[in-house]
Amino acid sequence: MPSVVVVLLSAGPSAWALDDPESEAPRARLEGAIGLVTRYAPSYPGADDFSWHVTPAGFVRWGRFTITGAGGFTTVRNEEVERGVGAELVRNDRVQVRLGLRVDSGRSQSASPTLQGLGDVRSTVRLRLAGRYRLDEHWSVSAGLSGDALGRGQGTTLDLSVGRDWRLPHGVGLSVSTGVQAADARFMAQWHGVTPAQSVSSGLPAYEAGAGLRQWNAGAQLRRELTPQWSGFVGAGAGRLLGSAVNSPLSLQATSWNLQAGLVWRFQRAP
Repeated sequence: MPSVVVVLLSAGPSAWALDDPESEAPRARLEGAIGLVTRYAPSYPGADDFSWHVTPAGFVRWGRFTITGAGGFTTVRNEEVERGVGAELVRNDRVQVRLGLRVDSGRSQSASPTLQGLGDVRSTVRLRLAGRYRLDEHWSVSAGLSGDALGRGQGTTLDLSVGRDWRLPHGVGLSVSTGVQAADARFMAQWHGVTPAQSVSSGLPAYEAGAGLRQWNAGAQLRRELTPQWSGFVGAGAGRLLGSAVNSPLSLQATSWNLQAGLVWRFQRAP
């Protein structure tokens, strides 16, 4: 879930709509979006090599329930949608609380030459409890707690962030955010540690990563409403590894950056 301009991913919000979230317009019973996202980013947190990824993305919401693919979409009412399968537990003008399941694809040792001999980090399903509190029309704070629902050694993470939105002329919106991620010892061992056995097979020194802060990130995203259904965005981000992640032999570059862009088509059906 784990990027000084971004989305927050796996952690910055992706805001692709400009409608006023305080609007009293009726909420659609069924709504969704289909889009394509391209991203240029490090191969893994701490990598010094970069790669391009083009990913189809979208979501469907029915009442309180959502199914969301890769990429964080925002609804026509400017509400964040959690990746995976989720349900809204609480929703009012200021507070949103969501519970969901999302696929964590892990990490493949083929993603970078540095990872050769370490083996793969197994994929799993994460149970995530996330909340957002809107301080006023522009500012909001968010938090998310995510745990390994299948017990595959992926551990638990905690994300905290703050963001601000601006409505600019000509249908343009700007969102900025910054936050930190912390993780337990199990998660850190999987992503930043090197066991004695892995040291032998990879040639990297053995390293034990401990629990604590893992990463700081910040980001900005500029979006434009092209038509009532179509919108596009561009974003950039930066991040820095923290705590024991910085000293890991896998961390060839503690500070990273990324670029992303996307195009989305939205639809909705009135109640």
